[in-house]
Amino acid sequence: MIFALVGFILLLVVISQLLYRKGGTTASFSRKILHIGAISVSAASVYLVPDRDVLMMITGLAIPVLGILVWRGFFRDPIRGRRSWGIFYFALVFGLLLWFFRESRPNIVFYPMLVLALADGLAALIGERVGKWTYILSGDPRTVLGSVVFFTSAFACLWFGHFAFAEMGQRPFAGFSITVMVAVFLTLVESTSRNGRDNIWIPLFLVYWMLLAPKMNPGELEIGAFVVVPALASWMAYRMRWLRADGAVAALLLGWLMLVSPEPVWIIPALVFFVLGSTLSKLPPRAGVSSSRNAMQVLANGGMPVFFLCLYFLTEISGFLVGSVSGFGAALSDTASSEIGSRLRHPTFDIVRWRVVPPGLSGGISWSGTLTGILFALVMAFVVVIIHGEWSPILFAVVTLAGFAGNITDSLLGSLFQAKYKHQASGQWSDEPDAQHNDPETGVKWITNDMVNLLSVSTACILGFLLYKGL
Repeated sequence: MIFALVGFILLLVVISQLLYRKGGTTASFSRKILHIGAISVSAASVYLVPDRDVLMMITGLAIPVLGILVWRGFFRDPIRGRRSWGIFYFALVFGLLLWFFRESRPNIVFYPMLVLALADGLAALIGERVGKWTYILSGDPRTVLGSVVFFTSAFACLWFGHFAFAEMGQRPFAGFSITVMVAVFLTLVESTSRNGRDNIWIPLFLVYWMLLAPKMNPGELEIGAFVVVPALASWMAYRMRWLRADGAVAALLLGWLMLVSPEPVWIIPALVFFVLGSTLSKLPPRAGVSSSRNAMQVLANGGMPVFFLCLYFLTEISGFLVGSVSGFGAALSDTASSEIGSRLRHPTFDIVRWRVVPPGLSGGISWSGTLTGILFALVMAFVVVIIHGEWSPILFAVVTLAGFAGNITDSLLGSLFQAKYKHQASGQWSDEPDAQHNDPETGVKWITNDMVNLLSVSTACILGFLLYKGL
């Protein structure tokens, strides 16, 4: 059986390449057929192949071969002309799922691959050929029709997929509301992905929801409220210009990850950071033209803390929870330092070189900004202790120390590695390039403010986890 499946995939590859050489819509059509056929066969193989260890071995051998073929340009996007790394990403994720779940829970291999094959493949196939209205969030262009097809197909896979094989058992999600929510969640993930990375995120997020489902027992109305409330909040934040459109979608996804959970109360630290941070950025005088956060800024500040929180939901290890709230503490501390410090305009010094720099420049610190950072790290620690329900000096100290340490890490990374530009007209230093000067005078070009925020918040998460485990 396994050789028949491999032969079928190879036949699809050959047909795809023959059609690809014709170019135009035929080339695009051929790649989508390969996507649907190859990934569908991979999904079914976990039930069709008796020896799953052999399946794992063949997949392991195929992964580096596909990586080399993509790198050499054998697979290319017929529309954009770039390498189709999505083919390699799918094989890599499929191999990881086989490694962990091929014997214990093969349905966790089947459903993510099935949704990736049918929902993603049909959405691209139909959207590109029929869809008229397009939109762009933070990823590649998408069509409205394609997103509707993705949602419908994803829901159908999750609701009816258990009929495919008798040994699969029940649906992955017992309730109708949670199934709809997961389908919408995956649709938004697909709409914000780029460069084929939806082949990574769609399966992995579905794996998370499937692993989490047994730990939750919410009612239909409760799930509905958990879905609708973050959606309304994200829409209001967009309307108030706290978030851009892509930032609102990113915030919505993070909100669902925190709220649709065994302990939804732990969304409060994220809300404290978001409300206080957004309020501080609106204080007069405004520091910039627009303070609306985009998706990268939302994920840079909240992505790693939510990741640690999801690990806590899955493992129930308290250290991950402390790491999560420490990350939000670092994000709040750093935001408060930047917003208050740049407005008070006290003397600002580079934290490493200790020379005067313009207020607001990354790597610069002032006594007012530093004290503000300490204060808001304490605020987050108080919030966490209140949610915890009892006084814990260790918890309070760890969240405060890790949060402020993340703030200091942000300044250190900003001083040492972040790209900085000297504007030709004014002679002033800035974190952003001007129209005439796109190359940084100091630092690394790809280490932007968002990257520094991501690294500093991640440092706070890891430090909070380690400190709490150690103490």
